[in-house]
Amino acid sequence: MGAKQDSVQARITKAMCHTVESASEENEKLNDENERLQLRNYELKRELEEVYRKLLPFALCPLPTTHPHTIEPCTIQKKKIPFAVTMEAAVEKQNDLINLLHENKIALSEAKAAAAQSAATITKIIDENMQLKHEVERLQAENKELRLKLWDAIEEERMMDAGRLGEVLKVL
Repeated sequence: MGAKQDSVQARITKAMCHTVESASEENEKLNDENERLQLRNYELKRELEEVYRKLLPFALCPLPTTHPHTIEPCTIQKKKIPFAVTMEAAVEKQNDLINLLHENKIALSEAKAAAAQSAATITKIIDENMQLKHEVERLQAENKELRLKLWDAIEEERMMDAGRLGEVLKVL
């Protein structure tokens, strides 16, 4: 019985170790994906800053007193941002942000699926553990019953041996 319990415990331990290893691997993958997305986010921010720098020459002067032309400041040198440049930059950034959002949603879905799978595996292990616990309790009860029967049989055999010994002694 002890060997069976050890075998059961070894299987449970092995299953739990496998689950933990799988969860650790999935966690590492998600961490790598998170780092990649953070790097991509940083790159997109830098690109957006570059677009702003390119558009800066077209911007209006913030303060009229700082403008070099005192007659109607910011109207003499006023430049219009070409609509095509503005729209192209906006569409490009919007597409990049949509793609990044989509990648984040995919990563989140994968993480949720992995978490659900881990939860299902843990639930399965717990259920198996409960079944094995009931089996162990049943085997322990059966073992106790067999020990009592063995004890009774040994006592009965001792009494029979004592009776035979008494008969042999009477004959002698």
